[in-house]
Amino acid sequence: MKNTITLFLVLLCINAFAANAPTTTQPPKAAPTANEAIDPNNKPMPKLGKDEYAIFYNDDYIVVKLKEYEKLDLTTNCFKKNKPNCMAYKVALEKAAPPKISYSQALNLGAIYCENVGGRNLIGNDKDLRQSNFCRFKDGSMVTSWSMYFKQYPVPTLK
Repeated sequence: MKNTITLFLVLLCINAFAANAPTTTQPPKAAPTANEAIDPNNKPMPKLGKDEYAIFYNDDYIVVKLKEYEKLDLTTNCFKKNKPNCMAYKVALEKAAPPKISYSQALNLGAIYCENVGGRNLIGNDKDLRQSNFCRFKDGSMVTSWSMYFKQYPVPTLK
């Protein structure tokens, strides 16, 4: 009797699995390659050049280009007459309190710092799909979150 019940349960599980299995088999989707990253709405990432990043923001991609200034990676829309003049630069120069976080939150201090100083942390992809964190401010200017964090809290050097 025990064997009959066990066999019945096994057959019941197989039948339930078969009922939920897809009727056609399709090959698995390949991982996106460079310039083929897809947003949640299946919009392809735009083609990018050197030092350009595509950031999905407000249901579309925006393309930004970076320029380094005083160890800060700022977006080019921040520059007026070769000098930065934007919120991203001004906020990055002001020292804010270090983020108060628990050990379990310590995965991305740059992103947490960005949120603490009033920015919005966004993730951008370069042409090779390498990701960077960007801190976006109300005026549309951006700075990489890590360069802003390390500007105020540099990595100590070992002697």
